[in-house]
Amino acid sequence: MIDTKLKLHTLLPPIAKRTGRIPDTTSLRAFLIADAPPAQIHFPDVRPMVDGMPVRSEWPTGLGWGVHGTSSISEASGYMSKFADEHGTHAFEIDLGIRIDDVKKAAATIDKAAAEATGFLIVPRLNSVYKLELFETMLGFIEASMQAVAKNKLQAKARLKLIREEWNLDKLLLQYPVLVWKFLEANPWVVSFVHQASVRIGEPVGDEAPVSKLLQIATFPMDPKRVTGAGVRQNAAIRISF
Repeated sequence: MIDTKLKLHTLLPPIAKRTGRIPDTTSLRAFLIADAPPAQIHFPDVRPMVDGMPVRSEWPTGLGWGVHGTSSISEASGYMSKFADEHGTHAFEIDLGIRIDDVKKAAATIDKAAAEATGFLIVPRLNSVYKLELFETMLGFIEASMQAVAKNKLQAKARLKLIREEWNLDKLLLQYPVLVWKFLEANPWVVSFVHQASVRIGEPVGDEAPVSKLLQIATFPMDPKRVTGAGVRQNAAIRISF
């Protein structure tokens, strides 16, 4: 089970100086918008807000997430840097490496066997059979929630029917990203779950409307033993903790 009672901060290993990629590792990035560099950053505090998530006080303490993939990370860094410049502050980029055993098995199309062997689920790479299976699994979570809170059972049933007929897994997770939390809670073998999300860019100031961008994110159980390195691009002296 995921540890939802994580209390003590654990310092993570710094990113080792090397050239090229770290073997059996997937990387993600979070951001801190601040006026000055902090001495230390607690990773749960910099998890990005994603449209469809509840307020921060209701976030699970045992899960982390950040922007994933070369293209999304580059885009997010540009968006965050622009936001910081416009608000007279600074954007600090927090990079985190997660160890994925046999990560090469997830390099191409991922079937159920490869997903379970690596613990690495990348929705855009899932084969059609496994993608449909996950879609039905996620619908099961929604159905359970609807039955628990719906006053009108018929409306809830009609809504579920519409989703099943007209949506796919990508759209479902975009609208209901908390389903990934439920999936990880039910499947402790998952090391990282990657999907598209609408990520909030900075925090609105005053009457500003929130701005979100479609980016790829990775959600993972915050197990310090799986971290291959963590650091801040702008200042290697800043330590990261869980």
